[in-house]
Amino acid sequence: MPEKFVKRGIEMARNYRTIILGAYIKMSIESGTLKVHKQLINFVKELYQIDKNIILISFGNPYFIKQVPYAKPIYVLLEIALPYKG
Repeated sequence: MPEKFVKRGIEMARNYRTIILGAYIKMSIESGTLKVHKQLINFVKELYQIDKNIILISFGNPYFIKQVPYAKPIYVLLEIALPYKG
């Protein structure tokens, strides 16, 4: 994510009371670790610093919330999609 988009996103967020941020985070099957870009973590951190109501949705991996400890989750939901065996 280019820096200019991050700055623009933060500027736009200042105009709203509530921000909904959805992020798709993959987990590496080989290492069992999250592949979270540092830019995404910094973007989320900047959003929380502007003191808005933020709804953070992590698609793909619920452990993303551990990467952003300043986020105050109310609900953490997990759905596991199993392969179809028809």
